[in-house]
Amino acid sequence: MAGGISLATTRRKGVCFRPIADLRRTWHFATQLEARGEGMEPYQLMQAWRETGERLAIFPSAVFDELPVPAEAKAFLGQVGLPESAAPFLDFAPPKTGVLPTVAQLWRLKDVDLDGYYVIGSNGSGDSIAVGPAGAVYYLNHDAGFSPCYINRDVRTMSEVLLCYRQLVEAALAAGGPDGFLDGAVTSESTTTLRRLLEARDPHALTEGSMWAEELDALGG
Repeated sequence: MAGGISLATTRRKGVCFRPIADLRRTWHFATQLEARGEGMEPYQLMQAWRETGERLAIFPSAVFDELPVPAEAKAFLGQVGLPESAAPFLDFAPPKTGVLPTVAQLWRLKDVDLDGYYVIGSNGSGDSIAVGPAGAVYYLNHDAGFSPCYINRDVRTMSEVLLCYRQLVEAALAAGGPDGFLDGAVTSESTTTLRRLLEARDPHALTEGSMWAEELDALGG
């Protein structure tokens, strides 16, 4: 499983989530859109993440210089960004210098067909998270020969799903206290909401072996 189901920010960095009453209001609007088969607009996602207090990693245009990364991914990463850290154990950041490396370049791999996977982050297992040739997001399992494991169809959808997962964690903390999530106080309502979002926005993310299918299985949802 990619990074397990542990809450990245509360366990790994020793900080707690801020109150997200405003996020719940934003997410209520988002679930209405989801019910109609639509997704949150980029500006809504930016607003919702800012209301959580999480820092967004913005990818400057220079990191995409002459790279065949889909235009939609470049625009979203450059204008909205992704949370620097998000459950389940995912981190996102642009390179400190130069352009986005491919998985093959970062790991110094030869004789592998990974030149089209551009690294935008990593998970708790140390696997690279990358944007693939068609814009879908994967983690590359370094314990399984860097096999691409599907996360979401694009970075925008992944941002939306991460928000939903964050709310799932918040609900568990509200129900079970500071250790509620780790103690398994995840509600069936929360897992149903996550599953329905994926069914509406990205059904492939529920196929066996994908990251979110494994997360839901671990949560009993």
